Amino acid sequence: MAIKYLSESPLIETNFKIRSKMVFFHADNFEEKRKVRLEYVDNMINSDYILCCRGWGNFSLRFYETLCCGRIPVFIDTDCGLPYDFKIDWKKYSVWVDRKDLSYIAEKVAEFHHNLSPQQFVELQYECRQIWKDWLSYEGFFSNFWQHFMSERPEMLFPKKLTKAFKAV
Repeated sequence: MAIKYLSESPLIETNFKIRSKMVFFHADNFEEKRKVRLEYVDNMINSDYILCCRGWGNFSLRFYETLCCGRIPVFIDTDCGLPYDFKIDWKKYSVWVDRKDLSYIAEKVAEFHHNLSPQQFVELQYECRQIWKDWLSYEGFFSNFWQHFMSERPEMLFPKKLTKAFKAV
């Protein structure tokens, strides 16, 4: 439905590439898969905003790919958890659309964009890339993973009973 609402809106210029299968399962041979994947990445790089809705599970791999490319996610919130939400205000770095407001997605994207100056728009794209690098790349994710334990209950990292058990041994 999001694609339909965005495609039909005069507020948004879209460049969706609709395929019958997921990009990873599109072709049978390696060269065709490579070609389709390059088209996918090229389309993402040549877009300012990327629609990020859930896939088969309640998460969007495209959300992470979007940030990796330094683009702004249009995130459809289906009550999924995002990493480091206790450190990162995801609504600052994306067009946040609650699934119940999906019919207003084009208006939300247009409003978000119009509230940014051209300089702020470019800076936001750089910030999206930096967030991916610092927090979501393999290196960034695993170097910060410990913060998940400290954010909610620091005692979970070093429980007293476990500490006593190690002292007794």
